[in-house]
Amino acid sequence: MKDMFLSRAELQKTLPWSKNVVSKMIQKGIFVPVKNPVGGERSKMFFWRPQVEEAISAMINTRFQVNKKDGGIYGEND
Repeated sequence: MKDMFLSRAELQKTLPWSKNVVSKMIQKGIFVPVKNPVGGERSKMFFWRPQVEEAISAMINTRFQVNKKDGGIYGEND
C-alpha cells in the first residue's frame, strides 16, 4: 500500500519540471494532495500514484493530439 503514494519530493523527482512549476500544478489541482493512511502522524503532503499517473497521461495526450486538418502532431516542433 505504501507504494500507492508519492511524497512531494518523489513527485518532484518524477517530473522534469522545476519545483515552482510543480507547486503551481498542485495549486491548480492537477496533482491533488491526499492523506497517506500509512504515514502515521506525519503531516507531509502525499499524492495518490494512480491520480498522478492519470494526470501525466492526460497532459501527454493533450500535448500530442493528432491535428486532423493537416495530419501533423501538435507539439512536434514546439
